[in-house]
Amino acid sequence: MMDFHEKMKLLQEIAKNTDINSHTENAILIAWHFGNLHHKKQVDQIREKHREKGHLPLFAGIARDYIVKDILNNMKDRNLAKQIHGNL
Repeated sequence: MMDFHEKMKLLQEIAKNTDINSHTENAILIAWHFGNLHHKKQVDQIREKHREKGHLPLFAGIARDYIVKDILNNMKDRNLAKQIHGNL
């Protein structure tokens, strides 16, 4: 369980990434903090596709967004999930 300061630091990092359009990095942060092994593997594959292509292919972007929504919808800490979603 994350303490208050860890949550605030994560929310700040997500907001900063959003401001600079680093949405894939946010997906990675969310997956590694709250996702399962399958989520983590999927976002790592999406990051690799993003890097090798130099841009995020359409279907990889759709998959990334779906993974993030799946994780947020299944988080036990609903308040934190809403805060994260508000920073995306």
